Amino acid sequence: MHLKTCLVPGKKVHLTTIEGSTPVIRCSRTLPESKKQAVRDELQCPVDAGIIVPVDEPTDWVSQMSVAEKKSGIRICIDPRLLNEALKREHYKLPL
Repeated sequence: MHLKTCLVPGKKVHLTTIEGSTPVIRCSRTLPESKKQAVRDELQCPVDAGIIVPVDEPTDWVSQMSVAEKKSGIRICIDPRLLNEALKREHYKLPL
């Protein structure tokens, strides 16, 4: 199974999972109504830059998103631990 992610505009990364790994869909955390618009605005910035792409179809893997409020604004994080355990690792070092 290959997962595709747009990390840099115009470049694709292919992630391969270990054969027989079971896809995991984590439920979303609830957000206070007062923070929903700020989260939408924060998510729109990487969409506009072409870093992430909205997905409107079912996917096999869904990581849970969490929102942390910092002094500089809102920070959006995901918890990809279960996906990381199922990924095949490359056997070569990346050049620096």
